Amino acid sequence: MSPKAMVLRVLSVPAAIALLVARLLPSRSASPGAANTASAPAVLLAPPGGGNIGDEAMVASFIKNTPGEVLVVVRRRADIRILSTVENRVSVVEMPHLFYRRSLRALVDLGRYWRLLGHARSVALVGADIMDGAYNEDASVARAQALELARRRGLDVRVLGFSWNGTASARATHHLRRASESGVIMCVRDEFSLARIVRDGISSTRQVSDVVFALFGDPSEQDLPQRDRVIVNASGLVARDGNMTSTYANVCSDLVSRGYSVTLLPHVIRGGGDDLAACRAVAGRLPAGTVEVVEGLLSPFEVYDLCRRAALVVSGRMHLGVIGLCAGAVPVLISTQGKVEGLMKFFGLEVNAVPIVSGQVATLPAVVEAALDSLDEMSARVDRELARVRHLASGNFE
Repeated sequence: MSPKAMVLRVLSVPAAIALLVARLLPSRSASPGAANTASAPAVLLAPPGGGNIGDEAMVASFIKNTPGEVLVVVRRRADIRILSTVENRVSVVEMPHLFYRRSLRALVDLGRYWRLLGHARSVALVGADIMDGAYNEDASVARAQALELARRRGLDVRVLGFSWNGTASARATHHLRRASESGVIMCVRDEFSLARIVRDGISSTRQVSDVVFALFGDPSEQDLPQRDRVIVNASGLVARDGNMTSTYANVCSDLVSRGYSVTLLPHVIRGGGDDLAACRAVAGRLPAGTVEVVEGLLSPFEVYDLCRRAALVVSGRMHLGVIGLCAGAVPVLISTQGKVEGLMKFFGLEVNAVPIVSGQVATLPAVVEAALDSLDEMSARVDRELARVRHLASGNFE
């Protein structure tokens, strides 16, 4: 074993300790103390956030759909913006080492988390695409262990609408299977993920849709503006798989030639996957003034308002597509992590999932063109299925 591997093995000791504690503690049929009262908070284990509109939207949906006091556990307080309208019933607690256990200080956060559970009425974790080990295996394992610990306190525990790819890591699978066996409810957000997770022996599953579908109202009940715009997102994460700037620029040019206004919209602004840099690069390939570039990170509700004026949303970020669907726009999404196809199947729009092949999205211009040619039909599908998908999203909170 290399010296680096030995150091990482030592630093992961807190994770092993957490697992040992979870296995040795007796399960309780009811949580103690304040957890049995209506005033106890519902605990939400938040996603990474830190400049990600999708993560903020998922947290906002949980808060909206959960009555009473809510306590949000974050890595850093600035990672998730909480709406001022709900600040009176929402508390935020920092636990920087609860899931990212590269320090023995994780033991401190594990102890704080255990004490917190004694005063909670429930625990929910935003699952999204961070449970199967594809991005950070250690953090996926730590999340599964935190869920099992909460079950040992006798709490209602669930993973909110998440995807499960076809190549989940063995460690992440093992620990999530243990969590499911302890009674954690697995809210899976598409039928392909459900089939994969059942195949991998994980039980206590529930078919839902993404929690963000439960955040917004029904667009059919609102006065809709003219849909003369197309929202385009060049994902900094997808861009790492190859230089797609010229392909996006060609798409934008074609859209403008069809008479659409084009807005380049960053969905994530942070190091390691900065959409703003990718969107600026696309704009830089076009004549000045051809497209509009949003230079900051909007709130989920500002994105929704923008999407209400859009006929089409072309995105490398899945949750921008979800917000677009909520606003009645047709999505064309770059397919990543095996999560897009299931979303599109809800609406019969599988043809609008664009694969990455050899680091490129060569078929993107053709898919966008076909979507525009079939826009009325596809819009009708979105209108027809949206109520059903929004109802499925409510299953995250039942």
